Amino acid sequence: MRDHCSASAVSGDGSVVAGWAHNDNYEQHAIVWSGGGWQTKTDLGTLSSGNAGNSVAYAVSRDGSVVVGSAHDDNSTPRHRLVGQRLG
Repeated sequence: MRDHCSASAVSGDGSVVAGWAHNDNYEQHAIVWSGGGWQTKTDLGTLSSGNAGNSVAYAVSRDGSVVVGSAHDDNSTPRHRLVGQRLG
């Protein structure tokens, strides 16, 4: 991930931070930071088959197990809802 990022939400227990970060192609991807000191970064990707385009995480559940946001699809159409289970 590149240096540009933004946090949008923190889980109620403080274990997960969700938002977005630029990848190496300078695309904005939804990211979940977790683990000790939030050092583990999980790229949630997009809804396109090639994982291209942008996505962002807007909210995270109280225990950090569910993240909600939006992502581009194969037609580069934004605002599709993205729900992902936290990894790990």
